Amino acid sequence: MKEIKIGKGVTSIENTAFYGCTSLTKVTIPDTVTSMGTSVFSGCTSLTEVHLPNVRENITDSTFYNCKKLTTVNFPSTLKAIRQNAFYGCESLTQAVIPTGLETIENSAFYGCKSLKKVVTPDTITSIGSSAFYGCEALTDVTLGSGLKAINSQTFYGCTVLPSIVIPYNVASIGDSAFVNCTKLTSVTVPRKTTSIASNAFSYPKKMTMYGPSGCYAQDYAAQKGIKFVKQDIQNLILQIKQ
Repeated sequence: MKEIKIGKGVTSIENTAFYGCTSLTKVTIPDTVTSMGTSVFSGCTSLTEVHLPNVRENITDSTFYNCKKLTTVNFPSTLKAIRQNAFYGCESLTQAVIPTGLETIENSAFYGCKSLKKVVTPDTITSIGSSAFYGCEALTDVTLGSGLKAINSQTFYGCTVLPSIVIPYNVASIGDSAFVNCTKLTSVTVPRKTTSIASNAFSYPKKMTMYGPSGCYAQDYAAQKGIKFVKQDIQNLILQIKQ
């Protein structure tokens, strides 16, 4: 069984329905499917392409866990949540452009996606879970939406080629080991609303330059950690980018 096209009369797919189908390469799911269980395609190690129904509101826990060859998956415009471990170990996935309307990416959602190069999250996202992008070794381009409230623990742990990050304006805290082992990270822009940064958030503070408004918490943090600090009006920076 290499390819499956699910019939239009089907309305639900149960937990672990295709678990461990190691020969499966392509799946098309019709819009009539309104319910999908967890771990549906977990361990489908040859799966390369999936077309999800355009009515999905969430990608459930461990849906594509260890689908090591998955390269193509659509993110429905109706999507509200990507649950924990959804794309864990999807080593061939190169891009995740998330649709407007998504509200949460849960813990370890893209853990170990070693080929993931680009992540864009919309302004509707308020929460990204711990270890969400842990070990994404090819990640060089990250754009985080303005609705995000926190960078949680180990979110970008081991993103070894990430060169820079702009923390969104409404982020209040940066958690434990959020950017540990990000060996290429040299530029971090932090807004005035950030009032808590874990002492171990970054591995290589002396290689970094931190940008932020004068008198902000980030300036004090940089001084304590030996990070070069450059005063910058974040609001003006945002306006320039939008222009």
